[in-house]
Amino acid sequence: MPAKVAKRRILVIDDDKSVVDLVSTFLREAGYEVIVALDPVQGFMAAQRQLPDLLFLDVAMPAGGGIPLLKKLAASSKLRRVPVIVISALTEPSLEADVMAAGARLFLKKPLERQVIVSAVGQVLAPPAPPAK
Repeated sequence: MPAKVAKRRILVIDDDKSVVDLVSTFLREAGYEVIVALDPVQGFMAAQRQLPDLLFLDVAMPAGGGIPLLKKLAASSKLRRVPVIVISALTEPSLEADVMAAGARLFLKKPLERQVIVSAVGQVLAPPAPPAK
């Protein structure tokens, strides 16, 4: 009997409940375990408690916003290796470069579609390629 493989755990941090519900539904349907936080403070605490395999993080939120949280995650010895996909509806031209410089692995623009989300997660959580011989 094969060993049961644990579901990959993804933490979604966004203050917009409709976005959280949408992203969570797409991820659960794709077979992931989903944890939700509605602000950066809850998100950081949940990340520390749950140690997710991946984080979806909105940029524009109250209580500090996503970029300060991204920097806090990158500075945490416990959480710095957790990959982060930043999501945002903001249109500042430098935003993608700013979040990537702060430690994000990917940047996705809202509105989010199922295929884009599932593909992004697969890209970030894909197992590393075997070394070339």
